[in-house]
Amino acid sequence: MAKDKVKQLNKSLVNYINALNAINDNYITLHHLNKDIDDLENEIDRLEKLDIPTYQTSKLKDKYNLKASSFNSLLELNNSNLIVLWKLAKSTLKQFNQFSEDEIKQLGYIKEKAILEKHYQKYKPKFIDLLKYDIKHIKD
Repeated sequence: MAKDKVKQLNKSLVNYINALNAINDNYITLHHLNKDIDDLENEIDRLEKLDIPTYQTSKLKDKYNLKASSFNSLLELNNSNLIVLWKLAKSTLKQFNQFSEDEIKQLGYIKEKAILEKHYQKYKPKFIDLLKYDIKHIKD
């Protein structure tokens, strides 16, 4: 086994884990934002039914709009991150192909390879989403 190939594989696995952790953190943030948005929506509805002055409801609506905008932006970012995660899984699996099954077993990466194969299938984007992502990043 070439040391450089093993180092590169280790680096790719660390990058993949970091990307996966970032996506998990985003999901938690999205969940909290969604709860806040629902709470604000309920509060706005309640105040409108009570005929509370428009100033108070407009302040809540502004807050609601800000959170909804943040939620939508984070959701779009998260969808892009899922494509990046899929691409990382794809490239890391290509690196695994440079090793024999015995070498992978010797490195202790059987489980990691299986997880990557599972995630590769799970996060595989639709062709149109992948195309939109690539076009967007060509412009950038």
